[in-house]
Amino acid sequence: MNTFLRVLADNTTPSGRQPLWEINNFGDAALFSLICILLVFVVLIVIALIIALMNKIPALEDKPHATMKDGTELDDDAMAAVFVATMEFRKTKKQDCKVVSVELLEDEKVEKKKAKEEAKAKEKAEKKGE
Repeated sequence: MNTFLRVLADNTTPSGRQPLWEINNFGDAALFSLICILLVFVVLIVIALIIALMNKIPALEDKPHATMKDGTELDDDAMAAVFVATMEFRKTKKQDCKVVSVELLEDEKVEKKKAKEEAKAKEKAEKKGE
């Protein structure tokens, strides 16, 4: 006799133990199904709570922009360009490198940098004149 049919016939599992839930009529089967469905929803709620808690962790997006030693502030595009340039240098020269300074070529940023340099030069001139 097939194992499945034997389980149905004598109400025992192949290991000889009684089943955890004995289903004798439609009401027992419906209750068992509802408990299984409830268990699935409880697992889904737990997963949703874990994801909600993970969303409250501060993301790396809030980090400030990188600033070079010379005062140049780098945005995400400039950081990507520096990263690509160092990879290409390392690939062609086969040696380690360290980025010391970066010069931005965008018009607005270049004008701001020149204005800062001119302001610093004026301050130095005023200090020397005193």
